[in-house]
Amino acid sequence: MRREDLNPPSVDGAIKSLRPNVERWDYDHGSRQFTIWEDSKNRKPPTYEEIIEQIEIDTIKWDYYSYLIVREREYGMLKDQLEMIYRDFKSSNFSNGEYVTFIDKIKEKYPKPPISLEDYIIEIKNNNLQEFNH
Repeated sequence: MRREDLNPPSVDGAIKSLRPNVERWDYDHGSRQFTIWEDSKNRKPPTYEEIIEQIEIDTIKWDYYSYLIVREREYGMLKDQLEMIYRDFKSSNFSNGEYVTFIDKIKEKYPKPPISLEDYIIEIKNNNLQEFNH
């Protein structure tokens, strides 16, 4: 998963996920209706229920992949990373040089979840059901 592929949980993000490449729309949140819908593929606009369901999915994905967002911020400027790589290259220290040590610290600080996204979704749904039943 690439950070760029994540949709921040929102109505607009949900619409973009549900109907990729739709030309133009305007959604009235109060009435839960589209006031404008232009789609050259003649797809119908998503329903309110579909939008809410997609927002829930996008929220779970956003939470699951939050480590990528934080890592991206911690990595800093690309030019600084290139400087580290350059110094490691000059010293022939590739396996445990400045750059590798820097990246490893960030990956240790913000690890990838130990379970798959699919298992994470199941876990979230099961926890929500348990909370609902208590």
